[in-house]
Amino acid sequence: MKNKKVHIIFFTYKRAIMLDAAITSLIQRFKSISYPISVIYHYNKNHKKSYNYLKKKYKYKLKFYERKPASLLKRLYLFLNPINLFFLLRWPNIIKKYNNFKDILEKIIKNSKHEYIMLCPDDIFFYKNFIIPKEILNKLDKDPSDIFLRLAYGKNIKSFSKKAKVKSYVINEMKFVEWNRLDGKASQDMKYSFHVEAAVYNRKFLLKFFKKFIYHNPITLEANGLKISKFYNYLKKTISPSERVAASYQINTVQNDNIYRDKYRVQIYSKLLDNLYLKGYNLVHKINSKQKKDNDVYPKEVYLVNNKKKIFNLKKIKKS
Repeated sequence: MKNKKVHIIFFTYKRAIMLDAAITSLIQRFKSISYPISVIYHYNKNHKKSYNYLKKKYKYKLKFYERKPASLLKRLYLFLNPINLFFLLRWPNIIKKYNNFKDILEKIIKNSKHEYIMLCPDDIFFYKNFIIPKEILNKLDKDPSDIFLRLAYGKNIKSFSKKAKVKSYVINEMKFVEWNRLDGKASQDMKYSFHVEAAVYNRKFLLKFFKKFIYHNPITLEANGLKISKFYNYLKKTISPSERVAASYQINTVQNDNIYRDKYRVQIYSKLLDNLYLKGYNLVHKINSKQKKDNDVYPKEVYLVNNKKKIFNLKKIKKS
């Protein structure tokens, strides 16, 4: 039996160079891809050239969907669920900056020809070869509202509780762990029942799930999705590779209102990254043994490679 394919959906904003690096790592390491990969991007005229460059580079492998302003009035039925009123109070920008992100995402999922969806931000990268075994996908089919696959987490992460009750098993010589977020000894990170960082879900469940709540970008999708999953007691169980196969590469943030996120990050502004990308540079992911145990990768130095395949440290480029 052939390996089942997964429909992959990327979210991106002003970071074409990071999306390129993420897709490159995905194609090299992840062996369950269904093409074309869907990309939902937030249009910004200052970054139009870089995304056009990316489109030409990958051609048929990517299909782009542009976020545009939309009316919230068409979604008034969502407020029959009182929790969505809470979300508006928590995220007032949903009203001010509502767009068609929710429509695009749910339409992609609804029309997908595959039964599994993986959600990815543009700062994710895969650093280990990985094929999703059919046995894992069968688990997602059997209990779609109760379980999901989380590829950017694992037993090797520092925040993984050694005291939690964990089920371990081996499939095709690869070790997996499974746990329940309701376990009182599970760490806080293990209790995240919804993720957009290389997380795989049953397609039909995901569509049903997303229709329940309001969101207008990947940030509110993940934040509100997490609360809704707990409210409806969804996705109690998580499966991860014992050693994670993907991580997020923290060199730039689109969440300017969160100072804490910049505490450990080498904050490189998107316009600089954009200019370097258009000059022929590509981001090189580097990860050491210590960073493999961290939730996210915060590199002290950022490396890029040019068309001549010469690697440069970004610090040197900035000085030149």
